[in-house]
Amino acid sequence: MICTFYSHYVAFDKIIEIARRFFPGASISSSKADESSVIDIEIKGGLFKAAQKLQIRYRQRSVPSYQIPEIDDSPLTANLKGLYGYIGSLPASNEKIRELMLQKVLTLNSEFSLSNEQGNIKELKGFIKELALEFDAILFTQPGTVISKANGQHFLNKDLNLLLD
Repeated sequence: MICTFYSHYVAFDKIIEIARRFFPGASISSSKADESSVIDIEIKGGLFKAAQKLQIRYRQRSVPSYQIPEIDDSPLTANLKGLYGYIGSLPASNEKIRELMLQKVLTLNSEFSLSNEQGNIKELKGFIKELALEFDAILFTQPGTVISKANGQHFLNKDLNLLLD
């Protein structure tokens, strides 16, 4: 996995629209798996080049809100409670940023994870940035990826700048 996007907006179809714009010749399909909606993107390879594949797993809260309910109304709600606790436990050199992130977590209604399943995709960084901007997202990012800013797991803002690591 490259990163997970967290957003207030619930717009599964918007992800497909952006994918079609970035990868115009790609095969893009969607399906359901457990509590998630899945988008598979396959960019055809050439004569000596294998196809490139991305997968996006999306889920949203049952009832979008500006607060996390006490009752787990969806699997995402339980995850957001854990995210809130995780961010709250991180040491931060800038307490104000951590507090702003905690306030943002309360407003989150969707999450989607992006995995590069096969091949190196040259448009990947631009695609991630477009999704982050469009969804006004916080990204939880793995180290060693095309958008990484730290050696361990870390959070980026919608402009792909480091928030916390």
